[in-house]
Formats: sequence, structure tokens, C-alpha cells
Amino acid sequence: MWETKIPNPSINNKVIERFTSGITENDVLKEESFPFIIPSDTKEKLLNKRQRLILEISQDCNNRCYYCTYSGKYSTHRVHRGVSMTFDIAIKAIEDFLEHSVDAKVRAITFYGGEPLLEFELIKQIITYLEDKGIECYFSISTNGALLTEEIIDWLVNYKFNTGKYRWT
Repeated sequence: MWETKIPNPSINNKVIERFTSGITENDVLKEESFPFIIPSDTKEKLLNKRQRLILEISQDCNNRCYYCTYSGKYSTHRVHRGVSMTFDIAIKAIEDFLEHSVDAKVRAITFYGGEPLLEFELIKQIITYLEDKGIECYFSISTNGALLTEEIIDWLVNYKFNTGKYRWT
């Protein structure tokens, strides 16, 4: 493992202070200080063209694969824990997505985790909610497949879910 050593920390602090002088207010970057990042007309177009929403349905998993980014081996990543998204939070995220995707040519929602099939009933509730509102979306799921049953497979096929490079048909 490598590490970077700063030879003189006081110089580093002076550089940071000089760089942020005039562009922050109460330690928050002022947007007008960065007009070159995203022009305002482009920002307006982007605000209404979101195409994908990724919902982390569960942070829990039914496996503990040693290579998983959430295995605990990587200090900069979260670990699996028994936390799941609520229906109310999912709907808030979806409503925000729908509000900001009105000009998008397609909309897609991905169910992610942990293992999202641990919350299969929640996924079904979300799809029903979208159906009831008449919202058309593509769906995908990132799953290890261990919880797949005939019922779940049939359901995924019915809603034409993508799973990685495969489409359930």
C-alpha cells in the first residue's frame, strides 16, 4: 500500500485557503464561482432529462463473498448491514426522478443492494405504484441470483427486467 506524504502541511493549508478564498461561503462552494463547470442552459436541459434511477433497496445480502466491494475488506466502502429502504423513501426518490425526467426519451429504474431480492415485496410494490400511475420504465436488477424462484423468475420475465447483460424474456 502506498501513501502520500505532504512535506510541509502549512504550505498545503495556504494553498487550500488561497484556492477557496472568495468561492466559499460558510464552507459551502458558491455556485456562481463555477460558471464554467455547467452552463446554465445545459443545466436546465439536464435537470429534466434524467434517464436512470438506482434504488439501493437493501444494504443486506444473503451471501458474504470475499471479493464483494461491501465485504468489509475495503476501508472506503460500506459493509453489509440489515438496512432496507422503506416504501415511502422509494416513492420520494421515484417522484423526484419522474419530475426531473419529463424530457427524457427513456426512463430506467435499477434495483440494487446488497441483495435487492431480499426486498422482493417492496420491488413489487414499487412496480405496482408505477403501473397505477401509468408510468412506463425499463427495469433492471443487480442480483446474485441465489434467491430466484420460479415465481420470481416469472415475475421478472413478465416485467421484462434486465439483469446485467441478460434480459429476462
